[in-house]
Amino acid sequence: MKYQGFTSTTLDTSAFSQNFSSAELVKPNGIFVNPANPNQFITQYKTLMSQGVPVVTINSSTPASQYKVVGTDTKNLPFLDQVEGLVPASNGSGSMVVVNGIPGLVPVQVRLDPVVKAITSAHPGLTMLPTVYSGFDINKATSAVSILLISHPDLKVIVAADGPDGQAAAAAVQQAGKSGKVTVIALDATPTEVAALKTGTITGLVAQSPLQIGEQQVKALVDYIKAHPSGGAVAVSSVTVGVAQHLLTQSNINDPSSSAWIYKTSC
Repeated sequence: MKYQGFTSTTLDTSAFSQNFSSAELVKPNGIFVNPANPNQFITQYKTLMSQGVPVVTINSSTPASQYKVVGTDTKNLPFLDQVEGLVPASNGSGSMVVVNGIPGLVPVQVRLDPVVKAITSAHPGLTMLPTVYSGFDINKATSAVSILLISHPDLKVIVAADGPDGQAAAAAVQQAGKSGKVTVIALDATPTEVAALKTGTITGLVAQSPLQIGEQQVKALVDYIKAHPSGGAVAVSSVTVGVAQHLLTQSNINDPSSSAWIYKTSC
C-alpha cells in the first residue's frame, strides 16, 4: 500500500476542499480526513463509503458518516486534578485569560473547555478576562498578552488553546520578566512550547499524541482493507478510538514515556 498526503498550512475551508478533491482524484483504497470542521465533507464521505472506500476521521461528523473515528480522547481526563494543582495558592486570586485562535472551533474547544473549567472550579477567586482571539497569529497573540500583562498587573493565569498561542503567551510572559510568576498552561506540545516548559515559562502542557493517533488511524484503514479484499459499500459506524492526552510538566518532560506526546517537526 502507498501513502499520499494532502496537507494545508491554514484553516481555510477552501484549501481543505481543494486538498480533498485532489485526494479523491488518486482513487484511494482508503482515506484519512482531519478537517478543522468535522462536518465539512459529510456528502463526500457518504459517496466514498458507498463506493467501498473507508473513511477514518479524527473527529466525528454530525450525523456520523465515517467508518471510524480515531482521535484524541476528550472524555477520560484523569490529569485534570494535576492541572488544578499547577496553579499555586498565590496565583489563585487575581485575573485569568484564555488565548485562543478562533471561536467555536470544535476540535480545540472539546480539549480546551475541560481544562479551563478545572482551573476555575478549583480557584474560584480568579476573575476571567474576555478571551483573546488571535487567528492563530503568533505576533498578534504576543502583543495582546503583553498589553494584558501591563493593563492587568494582577493577571496570574494564562491558558493557551493551541501551539501558536502557547508560544505567544510564553514569549509575552518572558518579555515582561514574569516567568514563573504567571502560570501558563497551554494545549499541545510544539518544540517551542516544550522549550518554554523546560525553562519554566510554561507551567504545563496538555498534549495529544499525533504519533499514536497516526498509528491507530493507519491500523484502522489497513485492517479494514485487508478484511474486505472484494470491496463493497462501507457501513457507517459509531466506533471511536480515543487516544489519551497527557500532561507534560518539568518533572516528566524528559521521561522516555512522555516522548509520544511531544510534537516533532519531521518523521
